[in-house]
Amino acid sequence: MLTKDSFILLPCGTTLTGALCRIGLKSRNVLWLHSVPCGDPQNVSAEAGVRALLDGLAAANLPLPEDVRLCLSAENALFRDWAFPFSSPGKVRQALGLLLESEFPFEPSLLEHRIHLAGTAPGSRKGVQAISVSLFRDEIGLWLDALAAAKLFPRLVTSDPFPLLHGLPKALKGTALLLHVHDRCTVAALLEGGIVRRVRTLPEGWTPGDGTSEAGEAALSALAGRLRHACALMLEGTTFTPESLLLYGEPFLRDRAAARFAEAFELPARTLGQDMPLAGQLARLGEDDPSRLLALCVAALPTPGTWRQSVPSFHRPRAAAFSGTRARWALRAAGCFALAGAAFLCSVGAEGYAHRRDALRYETASRELFRKALPDARASVNPVQMESILKSRIAALSGGDAQEASFPVLGLLEAMHTAVPASLAVHVDRLSLDARRCGLSGTAATYEQVNALRDALAAVPGVREAKILSAANRTGRPDPNRPTGAVIFEMEMVLGGRP
Repeated sequence: MLTKDSFILLPCGTTLTGALCRIGLKSRNVLWLHSVPCGDPQNVSAEAGVRALLDGLAAANLPLPEDVRLCLSAENALFRDWAFPFSSPGKVRQALGLLLESEFPFEPSLLEHRIHLAGTAPGSRKGVQAISVSLFRDEIGLWLDALAAAKLFPRLVTSDPFPLLHGLPKALKGTALLLHVHDRCTVAALLEGGIVRRVRTLPEGWTPGDGTSEAGEAALSALAGRLRHACALMLEGTTFTPESLLLYGEPFLRDRAAARFAEAFELPARTLGQDMPLAGQLARLGEDDPSRLLALCVAALPTPGTWRQSVPSFHRPRAAAFSGTRARWALRAAGCFALAGAAFLCSVGAEGYAHRRDALRYETASRELFRKALPDARASVNPVQMESILKSRIAALSGGDAQEASFPVLGLLEAMHTAVPASLAVHVDRLSLDARRCGLSGTAATYEQVNALRDALAAVPGVREAKILSAANRTGRPDPNRPTGAVIFEMEMVLGGRP
């Protein structure tokens, strides 16, 4: 079975969680899960936390995979939702680049932005809904530098709640409000038919009580009340009304936690991982650890690429190393170039073969005509010799020199072409020629040009008489090859001798 191992890092507050996930076609498991304290978000503590996770992975005799992914907490993330009347990704990114520079009241160079194209804009068929997420460069650089110190180069650096949003069922109907509750904040996302309309970070987190059930119930009720007020402020200015609640986080592992939120919001509530499966679970419900399910959702995300920008990622492209995945892509690209070159060479060879086949066919036809004209020529001759033999035979029959031998028909046609002035707008459609008469028909602009053509052909050497048999304006069904108002004529020349 095809499987892929991924090492997932989940920093949240003062805790850093690491998970080794194995993703297969029909199975998705967490092979190893461990959490370490990382203290304040400083460079030394971040490096120490990463090193502690790697030591724990080595102590469990588990290999470190090449696919390393980092999911940052949304505590310091800034989200904005945008609706554009156009759907071109290039135009959307260009417009957002200009809007985001003036959106925040501090230096734009302190932030780094990524764009998530959620779907069609509300009330528009051609528009697009976009969600922008902005993080401080110092926070991103803190974790990327800590990972680089451990020689880890993540392929995906995203933030909450995008793994959960991508893990939701595709057939999600209605308007729902997703709440991911952390210990310091809560991430709220408004979804309409699976399309993300708004994402915000609310400064309300889970603060457990003194351990008793009464204190826990009171803390949950207070948290639900504060979140309801914060969500009401978040939904101001929108025309959407939530029809259900999607809950995720550590507080909802308690009994009746979802019921408390359903009572506070007056909406039906479902807990992700227990009442609704995510992409990281397949069809398995009843997860007892939110970090485990979130790690599976991060591992199930597609790797960002230039042709696929649905997942916002803050990772640094690694240019120095040449990983196994890049080697496979390089081999595939080389194979594609080799196939394209082979196809080009085959097409050139086929074209050359067709030209050689046509040349042989024409040479065979000319030899057959030559044998019919000169049946007593038995030797194998080439086309140049054929022309020389024909000229010699014609000269012998006419009593002249071989170099002066020519065909009478060609001489007559050349004389007709020379005699007709170039100013006459005459188009010849048909020409019939025998030893005594020459008939031609065509189209002229006026009757005067027909008469001028007759006079010019009558002066050709070898023509005894030129007469017009018929001439009339064009009538009947229009012909696209003939101009309107043209004169259709038919003419005959009587040949009186050799031209």
